[in-house]
Amino acid sequence: MNEFFKFFFSPFAEKKTSADSTIERGFSLNQEGFAVIEAQSTPNPDAYRFQLNKPATELDSINFSSQDEASDDLFAKTVFNLYGVENVFIKDNFITITKSPVVGWGTLTGMVEKAVTSSLIFYPKKVSPNEIPLNGQPDNEEFSKEDFLKIPDSEKEKIVNAIFDQGVRPTLANDGGDLTLVDIRGEVIRIRYEGACGTCPSSTQGTLKFIEEMIRENLHPSLKVVSI
Repeated sequence: MNEFFKFFFSPFAEKKTSADSTIERGFSLNQEGFAVIEAQSTPNPDAYRFQLNKPATELDSINFSSQDEASDDLFAKTVFNLYGVENVFIKDNFITITKSPVVGWGTLTGMVEKAVTSSLIFYPKKVSPNEIPLNGQPDNEEFSKEDFLKIPDSEKEKIVNAIFDQGVRPTLANDGGDLTLVDIRGEVIRIRYEGACGTCPSSTQGTLKFIEEMIRENLHPSLKVVSI
């Protein structure tokens, strides 16, 4: 099973490194000690990744896709009150904000930074509103690609999540995004993009094709990956 974790990344997953895409920020700590140390553009022109000075959650990720979902969360509510904000995504030590195409970043990045310093709190595992369950790693000794379609769905999910953890999620996180395994229905693996990936054209085209090819190569050639 050593080959199980041998994955290759395609050019569309490369990190942007140009000086124009990065804005250095100074610290301005709130009572929780949070500050934005860097604001960076992503492959999605309507999403910015805000690097924090420390982790903001113990969870895999937290996603607020509407103002209604943010009604009980001070930080998310504060950000959604900014005109044009459509999504708030929190993972580890960064936050990704997705806006409407009709709004420019202009002063919006500075306003998001102020919201971080004024209202962001740490999200412990026990009180998070949007926890994504951890499915663990697969039992490599028992897994066989020829038998993948025959094993229970719960085991399929562990294996697929292990592939995502090793070969997909780290790259998406670098660009301010993530994905969730929704379910597996027969030969169809359904995923949901989050953060910067949620409305990024490359996520529904090149990135999705790359993920599907990787899944087919390592699990079964008849599998199909779709985003919902």
